[in-house]
Amino acid sequence: FTTPSSRTATVNKAVEIPIEASGVPAPTLALSGSAPKGLTFQATAAGKAVLKGTPTATGTSRLTITATNSAGKTTQTLTLTISR
Repeated sequence: FTTPSSRTATVNKAVEIPIEASGVPAPTLALSGSAPKGLTFQATAAGKAVLKGTPTATGTSRLTITATNSAGKTTQTLTLTISR
């Protein structure tokens, strides 16, 4: 993964967090579990995804993102802290 493992956001304020992973061939990204309320995870291209929306509650979420290609798979935990 080429994305930081922790990010911050503000409740009731739109946010867009790009997520990227490298590999040959380029991996497919997927989110295990649910995104925080108000946010959605969308794979946008090979090796890229975005977590975006407007978070509706404060708190800390640990999201597991998996990158998969023919060479195998790897995961990254993204810690997202949503504050006031």
